[in-house]
Amino acid sequence: MAGDRRLIVLLDTTLGLSAQFISSLTLSSAATASATPRNSEDSSNKNNSPLPLLSAAAQTLKSHTGKISLFAINTPFTPSAIKSVLSQINDSVLPSLVTAAFLLHPGHYTTIFHSEVNSLVKSALREFVTLISEIKKIALGDGKELTEADKVAITTATGRVWKVCDQLVATSTDGVVGMIIQKANNFLELVRDGIKELEEWDPEESEDDGWGMGDDFADEAEDKEGGDGEDGENRDELIATLFEEKKELIRLLTPISKLFTAMATQRLKPLKQDSILPKYASSLDDLVDHLKQIPDLVDEAAGSLYEHDIDAVASYTRKLKDCAIATVEIVRKPWKCDDGAGPKTEGQAEPEDKFSKWATVWLKVLGELGKPSSSKA
Repeated sequence: MAGDRRLIVLLDTTLGLSAQFISSLTLSSAATASATPRNSEDSSNKNNSPLPLLSAAAQTLKSHTGKISLFAINTPFTPSAIKSVLSQINDSVLPSLVTAAFLLHPGHYTTIFHSEVNSLVKSALREFVTLISEIKKIALGDGKELTEADKVAITTATGRVWKVCDQLVATSTDGVVGMIIQKANNFLELVRDGIKELEEWDPEESEDDGWGMGDDFADEAEDKEGGDGEDGENRDELIATLFEEKKELIRLLTPISKLFTAMATQRLKPLKQDSILPKYASSLDDLVDHLKQIPDLVDEAAGSLYEHDIDAVASYTRKLKDCAIATVEIVRKPWKCDDGAGPKTEGQAEPEDKFSKWATVWLKVLGELGKPSSSKA
C-alpha cells in the first residue's frame, strides 16, 4: 500500500465510522419516535438542550474540514497534520454531532424538527464521506501526483460540507419555533402564487378549446341544425360559471392568506421555546401538517377550475375551508407556559388574547364564504 499507512488506516476508520453513524440515524427515526421521552423538566432545561451541542459540533466540523482539505492539497503533503485533525473529528466532533441529533426527541422538539435535523446531519456525514474519499486518493500517492482536478474535487467537497454545517448552525439558532415560522412563510408564498395565478387566469382564453369538447364535439355540432347557437349558449354559461367559481375561490383565499401572517406574528414569534416544549410539541407538529395541506388544496382547487370540473372545485374548496378552520383552532387559544399557576376553577372563562379575538372574527368571516360553491356539491 502506497502512502502513509497510519493515515490510510485512519481515513478508512473515518469512512467506516461515518457510514455507521448514517445507518444509525436512518434506523433511529422510527425507534426514537416510539420511545418514551425523557423527563420533561430535564429536557426543557436550557443547560440540557442539545441545540448548543449541535451548533458547536457543526461549527467545529466546518473548521476542521477546512484544515484537512488545505493540508491535503498544499505542498508539502503532511500526513501527520491530517492525522491530528482527523483524530479530533473521529473522537469528538462526529460523535457530538450525532449525539445531538439523537437527543432531539420528537416528543420534546417536535417530529418535524427532529426529522429536519436528522436529515441535515446525515447529509453532512455523506458530504464528509465524499471529502474523505477524495483525500484518501491523494494520501495513497503521498500527494506527489496531485492534479488540478484533485484540488477542485477537494475544494468542491469541502464547500458542500460547509454548506450543510451552516444549515445546521442556522437550524440550531432558529430552534423549533423559528423553523416552523420559516415553513409557514414558505407555505404562504405558495398560497400567494396560487392567488396570483388565479387572478391572471381568464376562462375565455383557455388553450385547445378548453371546454372539454374538443374537435369531436365541434364536428358533431356542425352536423346538427342550430348546433352552433346551442354550443354558444353552453359556452357562455360555462364561462359565467367559471368566472363565479374563480371569484369565490379568491374571496376564500384572501382571509386564508392573512391567517399565515397573523398567526406567525401574534402567536408563534412571541413563543419562548424552552417554556412551550415539550408541552406543545404535538400541537406544533399538527399545525405544520395543516399549514402544509393548505397550498396543496389551493393547487387542487385551482387545477380543477382550469379543467372546468365544477364539482371538484366545490369539493376542494370545502376541504380548503375546513382545513383553514382546523388550523386556526390549533392556535386560537393562548399557549400558556407552566408558571406554577393554579388550575382553572369551574365556570372560569377560557383565556383570550389579541390573536384569540382576531381568530374569532376571522372564523365568522370565513364561515360566510364558500356557501355558493358548497351548495353545488
